[in-house]
Amino acid sequence: ATPQEIVTKLWIIPGALTAVLFPAFAAQAARKDAQAWALYDRAVWILFAVLLPICTVLGVGAEPILRLWIGRELAAHSAPILQVFSLGILINCLAHVPLTWLHGAGRFRAPALLHCAELPLFLLALWLFTSHWGLIGAAMAWLLRMAADAAALFWLCRLERRSA
Repeated sequence: ATPQEIVTKLWIIPGALTAVLFPAFAAQAARKDAQAWALYDRAVWILFAVLLPICTVLGVGAEPILRLWIGRELAAHSAPILQVFSLGILINCLAHVPLTWLHGAGRFRAPALLHCAELPLFLLALWLFTSHWGLIGAAMAWLLRMAADAAALFWLCRLERRSA
């Protein structure tokens, strides 16, 4: 629980950015503004630039950070999970931008169907990975879902961009 608690606090960063971007994306999509995609690209790069160092520190320094916080024994078991979560949260935070774009452009159906399709696949992966590798398997299933979700959302936006 501790590694998950640490990384999910980072959701405040894309949450704050996308709260501002949503109305801008909606207005630009409605006007078919040529600058809309420049704002989208800039938002992805800004999030990446802000989150990469944080996630890198959490991933590389997982054991020392956790040792200071929860002690040596728990840190040894939790550090690999924090490393997986650090990568997953970076990927997931970046995926907030295409999800916000799609919602701002009124494209709710595709992300909703995507998330519905992901659920049974994630539950299957979670069960299989956890059965074989325990907690690290659960973290890996979550990482796989974050990566698949982000790839699909970026792909949906790429299709939008081509049709614009």
